Amino acid sequence: MGNLMRMQLHMDKTIVFAGYQIPHPLENRMVIKVQTTGVKTPVQAVEHALEDLRSEVATLQEEFENAFKHAKQKTGQE
Repeated sequence: MGNLMRMQLHMDKTIVFAGYQIPHPLENRMVIKVQTTGVKTPVQAVEHALEDLRSEVATLQEEFENAFKHAKQKTGQE
């Protein structure tokens, strides 16, 4: 999840630095570090990145479901 978030943040031109760290593998915690140019705050940048990721996942899910239905129809299964 951290790498997805980092890569999505790097797509934003207002991001100077985006990184993440998992302090300990047994803890369910991730630290995200974001530095912006000042056009938007780091919180706004993270919120925007999360919205973009949600949209991409929804599109991916829709495309997968359509391909799955098509494949089932092609093989004659319902």
